[in-house]
Amino acid sequence: MLVEITHDAADAIVRESLRETLEGFQYDLDNKRYGAFSYDPEEDTKEIKKIMKALRRVLNYYEG
Repeated sequence: MLVEITHDAADAIVRESLRETLEGFQYDLDNKRYGAFSYDPEEDTKEIKKIMKALRRVLNYYEG
C-alpha cells in the first residue's frame, strides 16, 4: 500500500523531529546527563552543543 503525503506534511514531520531532538539534548544538558557521545562530561557537553547548533540551523531553514 502506497501512502502519499504533501511536501508541507513532510516538512512538518521533519520540523517536529528536529524540535524533539533539540529538546532531548537540552534536557540532557539541563539535567547533567552525560554519555551520549562520551563519558567525559566536558567532551560530551561540547559535542552536544555542536550538534544542537547544527540542528537549530537546519530547523531555521525548514521554518523559513
